[in-house]
Amino acid sequence: MTNDAEIREKGIKALIGTLGPTETGRFLSLIDRRPADYTKWRHLLFEDMSLEEINTEAAKLWDKSEEEEPVS
Repeated sequence: MTNDAEIREKGIKALIGTLGPTETGRFLSLIDRRPADYTKWRHLLFEDMSLEEINTEAAKLWDKSEEEEPVS
């Protein structure tokens, strides 16, 4: 049987995989209007990732955002 912590972790990972980290945060704040500890949430979000993995994901998001910007 899966415990609550495992379900929560799998759910967060599924949301991040579908929505990305920023929109996952927005989604969670929409369904839970209680005050949240942003620092704790970010720690939980990245606790299983190395600094190199975080950097790689950030670079991907940066590249994607540059592709979506309209050219002036």
